[in-house]
Formats: sequence, C-alpha cells, structure tokens
Amino acid sequence: MWSLGLFALGSLVCALAGSIDLLIVGRVVQGLGAGVGPLALALARDRLPAERLTTAVGLLLAAGSVGAVVGLLLAGVLVDHVSVPAIFWVLFATALALVVLVAVAVPESPAGARAPLDIPGALALAGALGSLTLAVSRGSAWGWGSPRTVSLLIAAAALTVAFAVRERMARAPLVDPRALALRSIWSANLA
Repeated sequence: MWSLGLFALGSLVCALAGSIDLLIVGRVVQGLGAGVGPLALALARDRLPAERLTTAVGLLLAAGSVGAVVGLLLAGVLVDHVSVPAIFWVLFATALALVVLVAVAVPESPAGARAPLDIPGALALAGALGSLTLAVSRGSAWGWGSPRTVSLLIAAAALTVAFAVRERMARAPLVDPRALALRSIWSANLA
C-alpha cells in the first residue's frame, strides 16, 4: 500500500506540475512506488499454495506486460485528444483504486524470517543493466564499434553471467534461477 501510495502521490504531482522540474520530481516519486510489482510477486509467494504459485506468477507477469502496452497506447490517445496531465490523472485514480482494493481484498502477508539482501547479486545486476543501458543509449553517438560501446557491451554480458552464477549460489537470491525455467514464467516474459 505504501508503494501504491507513493505512486499515487507522484502521479498527483505530475498532474499538477506547472514546470518540467516539478514533473521530474513527480516522476521520481512515482519511481519510488515502482516496487509494487516485486511486492505483488512476493505476496503471491507468501500466500498461495505451491500448486497455484507458478500460474499466479505467470499471470502477474503477463498482466504487467499487457498493462505496459495498453498504458502506452492509452497515453498516446490521452495526449492527442485530452492533455498530457490527463495521463497522470488516470494513473492517480488507478493507484488510489488499487490502494482501496488492496486494503479490502489482500490479506496481510504472514510474518516470517527475513532473508538478507543479496548485495553481490544486486551489484552485478545493477552493473549489467547500467552497462547495457548506457551502451544502447549512447552507442549511435559513440559508434557501435567504438571501444567504449564494445567495452560496455562486454561488461554487460560478463556481469550478467556473474549475476546468474551468483544467484545459483546465493542462499537468498534476488531472482531464483529455477523459477525462470518454469514455463509459466519464461512464456510470460517472452510475451
């Protein structure tokens, strides 16, 4: 609910923003609420029996992917026919509705042992994604065969491998590699 609340607050700031600076602040606050996706997956893991878990996770991932596509299409329609702030008003209303829905329909997750954060895995994943993002975003300006671009792509690949190895060894992995092999997970990600 805190994640959804932060997303709603950020959406409200964006909807009311009168400057690009305030719009950026609102987007940052929205980003602070972006943990709702992983939290939904963790809640499913905590609350659902094993025989229903893989289907539920697949559905959650598919819904997130479909929602992202529909959101982009709806945003285009709103910008063309209403206004840019209309996008954020829709997001604000959606987040508020979800806060109420979660409060009413989602039971509290049972308290359990907390696993430590896999810091080496998190650093490897952040390095891999950061290197790849920088290479892709600057590759056309630097040249796709330039030493900077190629080095970043090699670093991204090496860090991805390091992340995968680390996750297989970690007591509490950020991403369980066995889960990624499940048909309901990989097929939703592929879609």
